[in-house]
Amino acid sequence: MDLVLKRHDTTDAYKEDLLQHIVDTAPEVLPLAEIDRGFVGARSICRELPFSLDLQRAKRLDNLLITPDGGIVLVECKLIRNNEAKIAVVSQLLGYLTDISKWRYSDLEQAVKAVRAEMKCEDSSLYELANAGSVGLDEIEFSEIVDLNLRRGRMLALIVGDGVSDRVQDIAEFLSGKATTPFTLGLVKLDIFRMPGNDDSGYLVLPQVQVRTQVYEIPVRVLQGGIVAEITNTENDKTALSPQKIRATTSEQGILDALKASAPDHVDAVSNFISDCKNLGCEIKSSPKSFSICAIDPLGNPWNLARFHFNGKVLVDSLAAQDRAAGTDIGKSYQYAVAALIPGGRVKTTPKTPNWATVVNANGGDLQIADMMAIKERWLDLIAATAEAIRSVGLGDGSLAQ
Repeated sequence: MDLVLKRHDTTDAYKEDLLQHIVDTAPEVLPLAEIDRGFVGARSICRELPFSLDLQRAKRLDNLLITPDGGIVLVECKLIRNNEAKIAVVSQLLGYLTDISKWRYSDLEQAVKAVRAEMKCEDSSLYELANAGSVGLDEIEFSEIVDLNLRRGRMLALIVGDGVSDRVQDIAEFLSGKATTPFTLGLVKLDIFRMPGNDDSGYLVLPQVQVRTQVYEIPVRVLQGGIVAEITNTENDKTALSPQKIRATTSEQGILDALKASAPDHVDAVSNFISDCKNLGCEIKSSPKSFSICAIDPLGNPWNLARFHFNGKVLVDSLAAQDRAAGTDIGKSYQYAVAALIPGGRVKTTPKTPNWATVVNANGGDLQIADMMAIKERWLDLIAATAEAIRSVGLGDGSLAQ
């Protein structure tokens, strides 16, 4: 029997609220990997983010998403047949980018808590909502990265609609030659079809990227008596930073310099280890106090295989969230395999947080760089096998070959 789907009516029941609802409840429908893979895995934080605590009068952003590693995504939902769905929505987003770049982490968290309380949502921290623990960041590191992205205005701005016409694609002309903070812009069309049945049968949503990643510099110049902003298109500027590089606040040389104090005898070994991991297809992600070795799955999601702190300790933490999402045991197998490489090593868990686990040494303490460099070659073999399994998630049986 043929299944006939009806495009959802854009003139009556279909409102911008539905677009917001879809982005909020199913952010994975947004084709972020096609726009910029640095924002893949963004989690829904809230709808109607207020830009002041006067909730009755505040300007509001439709949807806020944040990735586990601190990438910020601002979303405005517009119906294209709405007269505002042209330059106005871009101007609106630029205003929000300017406003939010004046905030600190505490300001953002306060605004999120206020609107979630208003909407009677569960009271959770930004760290919890973004699931930052899944990529090995502690709350302090996560807040520092979000802080940095806020201050520098380095974010993804998305316009989501039921169609992006020439009127909206005129934004390139609108933006070229003007300027304030670096941001990435994406335009996404969502074709929405009502599933057969009653009103609760749900929707089939087909996303399409209409304008791909463009990076704009928006340096803000403060003058006596006011602020002057200009916008410069830096899409083809070789100095423009990707979101990964933006959030990687420490260069590779900076990583090695930071390790000289805590592990001076192992700097060369760590340098070679980083190069070997990159040759295996892994990515190096940095934060102000650490760097991580990440394998990337076919959807662009990072799997954190190890986090090196600049104080000399190394964390091999749980990948339970990634295993659960992919339907595999790759992360769990990897953790236990790492523990088996270390004399007396084991995987430490706690009943209070069943999804948390970390590899510890024979004394039950944190792993140190010296511990890991002593098993470097065997560890690299394990990383190679694990990274290959992660790259095959969804393509094979989802298991880690031993």
